[in-house]
Amino acid sequence: MPQKNRQAVLETVAEILGLSVNDVSVDASFFGDLGCDSVQLLDLVEVIESKFGVQIASTAVDTTTTVQDLLDYVSAAERSS
Repeated sequence: MPQKNRQAVLETVAEILGLSVNDVSVDASFFGDLGCDSVQLLDLVEVIESKFGVQIASTAVDTTTTVQDLLDYVSAAERSS
């Protein structure tokens, strides 16, 4: 994934969760480290899909636990589209 897209995902995570982008690392757990709930995660995925023009499978959302997981799914979706 290009660095600018990676940064855009990190910024989107921070924006949706009301955090500073400096508080969001790729190994951060959405639920444990970032205080995300399931509704926020769904909102986040929806915004990411819209921004990047990708579709992330609902089964992938169920297994997304870290920011890196989300980056991996976006990267895979970009490659397949």
